[in-house]
Amino acid sequence: EQVAEEAIAKLPELASLEERIGRQLLTEALSIVKERIVLLEDVEKEIFCLFHAPESYDTKVIEKVKNKGLNNVLEYLETEWLRTVPYDKEKLAAFCKSNEIGFGVTMQTLRLILVGSLQGPDVFDILNFVENDVIYERLDLFKNQIP
Repeated sequence: EQVAEEAIAKLPELASLEERIGRQLLTEALSIVKERIVLLEDVEKEIFCLFHAPESYDTKVIEKVKNKGLNNVLEYLETEWLRTVPYDKEKLAAFCKSNEIGFGVTMQTLRLILVGSLQGPDVFDILNFVENDVIYERLDLFKNQIP
């Protein structure tokens, strides 16, 4: 709460965000990214992915995961795993093992879907913060970007 007050006082952009989403949601978002913030100016950049779909995707990472089971991962995420809240890391790991897909590849795919790159807050923090319909929208956006 105190971090939110300080950030809002120093960053007018956050004040307008607070008006749209409320203090509680802004405070939750800031608690997710607080470990990543070095300068107060970093706040807006770090919370961006919590409220906005990726504007672009890291094509190098897409190419990296594309040949490592990407289509299987996307199908599993869409048809099964994302439908089960809370999200179960062990269930995801079991899928990876049984399909001989690296867990890291799957996590990179999830991060790409949510953020567009391999940077940002913890994937599970993002998944638990963003509403499920938003996650599916981002999944569809990502799928449309794959050449």
